[in-house]
Amino acid sequence: MKKIRELIPALSPKDIVLFGVGRSGTTWLGQLLASAGLEYVFEPEAYWNFLPHEETRDRKRYPMPHHYLRAGQKTPYDHFFTKALRGEYKNEETVRANPGAKRKVIKVIRMNLMIPWILERVNVQPVYLMRDPMATIASQVSCDFETTVPRLTSYFYQDELFEDHLEPFRDLIEQADSSKGRTSYIEYLTILWCVQTYVARRQGVFDTVHTIRYRMLLLQPYKLLWDIANRFSLDFNFEALDREIAKKSFTTHSLDENHDPLNNWRNVFSDDEVKLIVDIIKVFGLAEYIGSDDLKQQ
Repeated sequence: MKKIRELIPALSPKDIVLFGVGRSGTTWLGQLLASAGLEYVFEPEAYWNFLPHEETRDRKRYPMPHHYLRAGQKTPYDHFFTKALRGEYKNEETVRANPGAKRKVIKVIRMNLMIPWILERVNVQPVYLMRDPMATIASQVSCDFETTVPRLTSYFYQDELFEDHLEPFRDLIEQADSSKGRTSYIEYLTILWCVQTYVARRQGVFDTVHTIRYRMLLLQPYKLLWDIANRFSLDFNFEALDREIAKKSFTTHSLDENHDPLNNWRNVFSDDEVKLIVDIIKVFGLAEYIGSDDLKQQ
């Protein structure tokens, strides 16, 4: 059986950095890319998972997640970010496949507010995975995502971030508190999704970075992976892809074989919760990313 790369022209191979909001399918896409023989570096920005606790408390060396950087901005965290994005943090927590391979796929979900800065500093091939916010937020709710930091202001604390992008939404962000019950938690997660997506769009990320829609990856995986192989010089083979496409992501929480990752959100949210999510998304002007046409028109 011929490999896909034997049928298409070669490009210059580089490490791939995979961006996306948490619970948007990035783990699964990372597994698919790793099946081409790439070392899979999993969330190296989550330093609290693999560095000594005493060390990570030093905020002069390690930033909060979702740190914001302007393109070209100087930062005391330059060494950490660069090392993470080169896949140099390696242990059983971060390396999930093909340790020691010459080429890497590096999956990050907490660096979406600094993508232009990254692409100026690190020579990589970027990919952004976009999933319907309804499905993303439903998946987050189902696995108690981001419950350790109840106030969004703990993440979005930087004056530059508000000055450049978020001032119109300051009141909404400052009152977001996930600890006040289910409705507040859903509101918190929706704003978290909106901020990451809004800032990335304003920074031109979706115009300059190869962006994949999760829906199309799920419905037409071979077509999209063929395009990825062409763009990024990957040596996929059909047997390996068959196995990986059939497998669930190792971070999938549903054990139901009939689980529908596109529409299961309808079983998670009440009508009032759906309206809350859609209203917040529209405040940020991001309704175009909602997958359901009937919700866009509400």
